[in-house]
Amino acid sequence: MVFDYEGSGENNLSAEDLEKQLEEQLITFGWNAGTAHVLVIDPELENWVWAQSQHLVDLLDLSDMNSVKEWLERENFTILDNQKPERPKEAFELRLEQIREPRSSALYKELASKVSFKNCTDRSFQKLIEILQNTFPAA
Repeated sequence: MVFDYEGSGENNLSAEDLEKQLEEQLITFGWNAGTAHVLVIDPELENWVWAQSQHLVDLLDLSDMNSVKEWLERENFTILDNQKPERPKEAFELRLEQIREPRSSALYKELASKVSFKNCTDRSFQKLIEILQNTFPAA
């Protein structure tokens, strides 16, 4: 089970605690322990878009990563310690609107095919990689 924390309706538990609670419920309802996985993405799924790369710069029609940061600051987006905006979805959609680029799955596909995620430190992304590696071990 995978979903964004924002919009989940849960305000009392952290994303990690919500994952644990839902995994326990899946097991209670008959799923096998070790095969029932819950991934609550926090911040939003669009956070991965903001990887430091020239491909992102090109997609956003900016000159370099410094100009990406400057644009985020100009638009009053809080930049977190990981150099990504606190509101990644809203920032991405605003920039697409400004450059008159329709939001589409093709944009995400293009970015995903070009950007390396080897240095990604997002907790939810790391958990996804761990789940996939454990579920589908290398032969």
